[in-house]
Amino acid sequence: VERVGRVMRYCCTDGVVDSLTLRGSFREKAEPLLADPRFHLCGASFVLNLQHVAGVEGRTALLDAVGGAIRRIGDIHKYARSEDVPEHTLFVITTDGMENASRRYSAQRVKETIQRQKDRYGWEFLFLGANIDAVETAGHLGIAPDRAVNYHCDSEGTRLNYEVVGQAVAAVRSSAPLDAHWKDAIEEDFRKRQRQDERR
Repeated sequence: VERVGRVMRYCCTDGVVDSLTLRGSFREKAEPLLADPRFHLCGASFVLNLQHVAGVEGRTALLDAVGGAIRRIGDIHKYARSEDVPEHTLFVITTDGMENASRRYSAQRVKETIQRQKDRYGWEFLFLGANIDAVETAGHLGIAPDRAVNYHCDSEGTRLNYEVVGQAVAAVRSSAPLDAHWKDAIEEDFRKRQRQDERR
């Protein structure tokens, strides 16, 4: 993510989208995706938390982003018709920096919120982190080590994240258990490139 004047520019794995482009309706923006047979419109909620994204000057409001997103998705489920509430919720946290800017949520409050959603509603949480110890950071939020993984924050690492998370989503949607091997490809890529860096 970079700031260009008053516009936020999001560098995706296959191109660039800016905040002005995102100001249309979701249906209009999603039309090209929906025309592709690989994508389907389903009863899912997608949250782009601009408080976290907007931290492009070396600040990461990770706790505010996670806590706020959980609250919003929980509210959507709370006020939706029972038939519209998804049977399974997979909450994926991806960050490339350490928490250093949150003002509304503490680590303890986020940890308690995550634990409540897991215990009461069966939510699954995955944590993907770059430039930090992802397992340790996830542990502070109550996310188990087998649900956390370090990744390389570049186009290759990000593309692999999407592939692996896509497989995890498919498993959860089909009610298959999400075992500890969900992250094997990301871990293998991280270790391989870490060894390459050490040889240089």
